[in-house]
Amino acid sequence: GSSAEEKAVVQQWLEFRVTQVDGHSTKDDIRILLKDLNSYLEDKVYLTGYNFTLADILLYYGLHHFIVDLTVQEKEKYLNVSRWFCHIQHYPGIKQHLTSVVFIKNRLYTNSH
Repeated sequence: GSSAEEKAVVQQWLEFRVTQVDGHSTKDDIRILLKDLNSYLEDKVYLTGYNFTLADILLYYGLHHFIVDLTVQEKEKYLNVSRWFCHIQHYPGIKQHLTSVVFIKNRLYTNSH
C-alpha cells in the first residue's frame, strides 16, 4: 500500500489471512468467511479499494483451496468474491502452480422456488 491508510488496511487483511483463513477449515467457517468477504467486496475491486496490493495476493493464496471446491451455485452465491478471485488469478505471475478456477459467467440453470 502507498498511503498510511492503505498500509493499515493491507495489515488488517494479512492478519485476517492468518487468524481467519489459515485457522479455519470447517465448511461453516468458510461459508461465514465468504459471506462476510462477499459483502465487503460489494463496492470494491481489490481488498484496499482500487489498488492491487499484497493483501490481494496473500488472500488469494489462502482462499484458493476453498474456492476450488465450490460448486457453480456457491460461486454465484458469493458473486463478489468470485469476481475478485477471478480477477486476481488472471493477474500476471500470480497463479503460478495453482489450478485455474473456472467461473461460469452466464447462468446455465434457473433457481426454482
